Amino acid sequence: MAITLPVPVTAWQAFPGEPGKVATARAWALATVPLPLDHPRAADLATVVSELATNALRHSMSGAPGGRYCLQVELDPDSTAESGSLALTCIDMGPGAGLPDDREAVESGRGLVVIRRLVDDYSATQTPTSREVRCRLSWTGGVA
Repeated sequence: MAITLPVPVTAWQAFPGEPGKVATARAWALATVPLPLDHPRAADLATVVSELATNALRHSMSGAPGGRYCLQVELDPDSTAESGSLALTCIDMGPGAGLPDDREAVESGRGLVVIRRLVDDYSATQTPTSREVRCRLSWTGGVA
């Protein structure tokens, strides 16, 4: 008797801590999931990735020279363009000096508000050397 266990499809990629590479992270995430680019949740995923990557650069050592952050996508088994879900995790190099600029005082906090409005679930954990933000996105239906 064979037992079949559903296993999520997992992909991860490290990105350099450079603002110009956020678009690369966004494109990688979109290429990893089976959503057409005109699907409403594809736009949500792109926005969430952009916000997570930007937060990693602005609020952690990932934005320091030589810094980096990692994105991981865990696509639930049997996910298709019609229905599915995924877990998106961003792991940065932890709290610290980061690279604050004049905009941070004005913009601080809006990124997480945007993320929380777009995702179905959100959690964050922090250690002295890293921070992990995990989001879940689900979808049903096709293109709007």
